[in-house]
Amino acid sequence: MRTLLLEPPRADDPGDCARYERVVSSLRDEGWEVRISRDGPGRQSAVAELVVRLLEQVPSAVLDSLEAVLAGDVRESLPRGHKHHGRVVIYGADGEVLRIREVPAQKVA
Repeated sequence: MRTLLLEPPRADDPGDCARYERVVSSLRDEGWEVRISRDGPGRQSAVAELVVRLLEQVPSAVLDSLEAVLAGDVRESLPRGHKHHGRVVIYGADGEVLRIREVPAQKVA
């Protein structure tokens, strides 16, 4: 099983947040073992940011799938009817940034 570390901003409490439960569930459905770190750097961001660190190397196709799952979860968590946007940042096992994906707000019908 592939493993990743989810690093929520310090302002968020992932143990009490339905958003993180949904992210973890989605990732487990995709075959990921998910660990949550509350000791990461204190990041302040004007966007809904989801940061993950891969704990092992993965093929590009797996990375594409992971990015799509995370972007969908970020999009669902954005407030409706506003111009908020989100961001997914994926770090590799060596600490390098592998992907940064800006996630636009949902369109209001």
